[in-house]
This record gives sequence, C-alpha cells and structure tokens, in this order.
Amino acid sequence: MGKVDKQTEEAVVRALSFQFMPEHPIPEPVSAKFELNKPVPFEEDRRYEFKEVTSSKAVNTIRNTADEHAVAFLNSEGGRIFWGIRDTDRIVVGVNLTLNQRDELRKAVASKLAGIQPHIDIVGLRLTFHPVQQDGRALGDLFVVELAVPRGDPTKLHFTSGDDAFVRLDGVKQKLKGPGIQQWIAGRIRTASG
Repeated sequence: MGKVDKQTEEAVVRALSFQFMPEHPIPEPVSAKFELNKPVPFEEDRRYEFKEVTSSKAVNTIRNTADEHAVAFLNSEGGRIFWGIRDTDRIVVGVNLTLNQRDELRKAVASKLAGIQPHIDIVGLRLTFHPVQQDGRALGDLFVVELAVPRGDPTKLHFTSGDDAFVRLDGVKQKLKGPGIQQWIAGRIRTASG
C-alpha cells in the first residue's frame, strides 16, 4: 500500500497507545527473578529505569527521588524504576533493607507520592520488594525495589511537591522548564485532536 517514515510511524504508535490503553491501569509487578551479579533481561528505555543505591541510607536515597521518577512516568507513558540494578550494565546488585527499613520506606514513599500535583490516586502506584536470589535461594534482606507507575491523565501535567515537572525519555528523566512545558502541552493537544 505504501511506506511511512520512522517519525510518522512512531507518532501513529503513540497516538494509538493513548487511544487504546486503559485510562489508569494499576501496573502489576514484573515477574522476572533477580539474580545477584547477573543482568536483567530488559534494558533501560522509556518504560524502565535502573538505579544502584550506594549510600548506607538507602531509605533516604529512594525516598528523595521517588516522586521525580513517578512524575516523569505519569507525564509520559508510565513505567517502572528499579533500585538495586546498576544502570551501566543492567547487573543486579540489590539494596540491603531490613524489615523495619522496608516498612519505613513504604511510608516514606507513600508520603512523598501524596504530594504530587495535581493529586493522583497513589493506590495506582505499586511499590514492590523483589528478593535478590543466588543459586535459587533468597539472600536475606537484599532486594530490588520496584516502583511501578501507570500512565497519567494525558490532559494533565504532573508536578512534584516542589513544583518540578519531569518527563521520561529513552533511558533518562528530563526536567521540563518554560518552553519545554509549552511543548509538552502542545504535543498532548496534537495527540488528543489527531
């Protein structure tokens, strides 16, 4: 019938995904097993982000950036961030978290996400602790922490409690400022009316 260029193809895929994707699906945790010192079978892209936690204060490290990543995914196509996977080579290194630290992290992340504006139903975001394994057995308090975020309302731009807006690009989150915010809004209007 004919051919379209790559840019047109990507625009059509984006428009169709917005049209046929459920409004606010609650993402299920990934079913992959996380093996210590082995790579995960997927790469960083628009839907996946990897972060190694090198600080001894893992709860603070994760809490301090959870809302930025959630906002970036809400303003884009949705996605997942995994703390405990090295982003340079996709290797599982895990995050040491005791039972008390996991409980503290759940509360801290929920509190941070509750500050996202406009308000979102944080029940739609899912924090999961995946046990890190070695030779088929779990390694005590070593986990990959996953925050799964659905696609946000395509007519709203979401901000952190600090009034920062982010979007997700291939393998990176980007902060939006002035003209970037205008371009985001114009793109969403074109997609909605397209």
